[in-house]
Amino acid sequence: MVRTLASLFMCVLAGAFFAGPLQAQSIVGAWYFGDTRSDDSGVVVFLDNGYYFHIVNADAEDAPSGIDGFERGTYTWNATTGAFSATTLYNGDGDLGLSDLSGISGMVAAVEGDTLRVVIPGDDEDAVRLNRVTGARSIVGAWLEGNPTVPNGSGIVVFL
Repeated sequence: MVRTLASLFMCVLAGAFFAGPLQAQSIVGAWYFGDTRSDDSGVVVFLDNGYYFHIVNADAEDAPSGIDGFERGTYTWNATTGAFSATTLYNGDGDLGLSDLSGISGMVAAVEGDTLRVVIPGDDEDAVRLNRVTGARSIVGAWLEGNPTVPNGSGIVVFL
């Protein structure tokens, strides 16, 4: 009996160690904005290693400063406070994406169910809202190839 209780205690202790404290929902994953079947839409993918990819299908009104393309960079996010910042390492979409937010302090990002809400200080518009990429098919989501820490060493594909 004592041995059974000791084993049970060790299992509970190990489970608590690996589970860690309860935290807010993760920002990690693929998020889309706009009608992805048309211009002025795109996806942002946050990886668990602190890297991000932003892929955009620009609207004609965005030219010439914003173009169809992608960017790659790093991000930090505090799940407790929502504090968010990003550093762009490659910019291939002009002034669209997170590169346009570089140097802005006080950004806050919060995950609310399947919605990512980003508040940009000084922005006269409402918060930016993105939706989590979800679906019934097993292929839906973001798929990484390579190593994002190496310049030109990775790629990402998002299936909606």
